[in-house]
Amino acid sequence: MLNDIIQALLDENTPFPPKYLHRLSDLESEELSLFENSWQKIPEKKRYTLLEDLETLAEADTLLYFEAISRIAIHDPSPRVRFLAIRSLSLYDISTDLIPILIDILNNDVDKEVRAIAAQTLGEFIYLGEIDSISPSRQKEVESHLIQATKKVEASLVKRRAIEALGYSSNEEVIDIIQTAYDIGELEWTASALSAMGHSYNKRWNPYVIEHISNPNDDIRCEAIRAAGELEIKETVPVLLESLEDSSNEIRSASIWALSQIGGEGIFETLNNLLDNAEDDEEINFLEMALDNLSFNEDFKLFELLEIPELDYQEFHEETYDEPNEINEESP
Repeated sequence: MLNDIIQALLDENTPFPPKYLHRLSDLESEELSLFENSWQKIPEKKRYTLLEDLETLAEADTLLYFEAISRIAIHDPSPRVRFLAIRSLSLYDISTDLIPILIDILNNDVDKEVRAIAAQTLGEFIYLGEIDSISPSRQKEVESHLIQATKKVEASLVKRRAIEALGYSSNEEVIDIIQTAYDIGELEWTASALSAMGHSYNKRWNPYVIEHISNPNDDIRCEAIRAAGELEIKETVPVLLESLEDSSNEIRSASIWALSQIGGEGIFETLNNLLDNAEDDEEINFLEMALDNLSFNEDFKLFELLEIPELDYQEFHEETYDEPNEINEESP
């Protein structure tokens, strides 16, 4: 079967049969080796199209797993293939063994868009470090290279993606980096600064986000809406509700997701009404995910309110033995 798939990929004149795509999920080691040995013989257009199709499938079905193919393609001679390979890695449980590979790409790849997507993907490791899912040394290594990328004589796109990635970091140096990007005042830099602000979960940025929540530029407005959701800025809810009627699909989608993150009175009913009136399958799926996200966030907030703080053992120990001493001192 795999030989048939490879032969179909090698054929320049015949479209690749979609029925073969699912078969490329979770390739066994021997099959993967065979596939890797054939990769460079596949025409570039088909390598690129294959990665596009696999990415779309993986987004639609989380049980499909094509990471091994993305790892092969990350070293492809074609920049656009490398770009897709790196971008698709974010669909899977990203592993720390990719850190040195992505850092090397960030620092040395000849294509600025490939360097930029590497910077963006490295941001996931910053996030993982902040939630203690990778070691502090790993996180620091990634932060160091991303910070360097913001200071190099580098393409604007790469610097901006590095700043967006650094937004996840609690490193105090990053606050100045975000502020500097914002102060440039150019549209693209403002959008990137707002993206980083949203990633930071730092309430100091709330006024900046609120200022741009109705910006006439759709790119900036969209980043402000996303940041409002990530920062859970309740003051933006009235504007987000109005944005559900916007002519831009991107603005509407960003507003729906932001509302699912912020929650509050009437939000479930609003999103549920949108779902009842939705006709497009993609829109229905997105609204169902937003409602699931809203329920999860509301449950989590309720759990935080009800959570009883743990009693510190040392504090308990001291209180237990201090009181009898005070009584003894007062006793005749």
